[in-house]
Amino acid sequence: MSKPLLEVADLCTQFDLKQGVIRAVNGVSFALDEGRVLGVVGESGCGKSVTALSIMGLIDPPGHVKGGRVLFRDGGETHDLLALPPAQLERLLGNRISMIFQDPLTSLNPVLSVGYQIMEPLRVHRGMSARRARAQALQLLRRVGIPGAGTRLDDYPHQFSGGMRQRVMIAMAVACQPKLLIADEPTTALDVTVQAQILNLLRELRRELGTSVLIITHDLGVIAQLADRVAVMYAGRIVEDATVEEIFDAPRHPYTQVLVASIPRLNEWPARLATIEGAPPSLRGETEGCAFEPRCPLRVARCARERPPLVELEAGHSCACWVAQEETLGATH
Repeated sequence: MSKPLLEVADLCTQFDLKQGVIRAVNGVSFALDEGRVLGVVGESGCGKSVTALSIMGLIDPPGHVKGGRVLFRDGGETHDLLALPPAQLERLLGNRISMIFQDPLTSLNPVLSVGYQIMEPLRVHRGMSARRARAQALQLLRRVGIPGAGTRLDDYPHQFSGGMRQRVMIAMAVACQPKLLIADEPTTALDVTVQAQILNLLRELRRELGTSVLIITHDLGVIAQLADRVAVMYAGRIVEDATVEEIFDAPRHPYTQVLVASIPRLNEWPARLATIEGAPPSLRGETEGCAFEPRCPLRVARCARERPPLVELEAGHSCACWVAQEETLGATH
């Protein structure tokens, strides 16, 4: 079996504030195979975006990556992105690894035309002339569905709608045909029609380029449409990792179960929508037991005392829950 394209092992990222240390990402591990889509889901503040920014080396002070490994395999070479010298990392980012950021309005440079910003990675990483890069940028704008692309190259980000800015971001991200595309909430704040168009575009680009996609979202509907596997995050940790079918049909962690149950369904009209009681815990300091224990409907005494490790319950399905692990062990004896 070939090794995964991206392998994250025990990634820890923290923010050293006056109020204390915030452990935003606390021992996260997952793998993404070549040509596949991995979805990372969870409530706001669980560490999804910080994980993506850590992989890209974009954590600014007072934050820093405290430990772990991020292995990226490309052309027979294996790179630990956390240990690479800045010059080597820059040759990979925007070239073999690209990212679609959460808010295109603040991610695009407001004083540069969109054409210039799409041309930049082509000129830096591919060494294209200005004329050739401009022609390629025009093709990319057409590819992502910008109407009248020939007349929009010299327009600025504020002259585009939210959905069109997101398309520009995607054009920039795929300009160099990356092997890994990280999409951080690519459909946030977009209406459902534009959201569907963006998801269709990502599917088409994945099929045409063979790009692996790490998509980060709180929207399980997006995950159901796009992902092959799902990693569920809670309080800076992965609590469940399985195929998308298993996550929706047979979730094992109580947090995943209530997360899936909270999705409104068109064929059901309950008197009250399902909710997750309580609030996510503070990420300041370390908790002794399971972080979800105060909100968990299935908790047992051990949950408050010991933190459950992420273990494989069955082939390809891992879960960090004492109850799920005891049920599986009991079923196997």
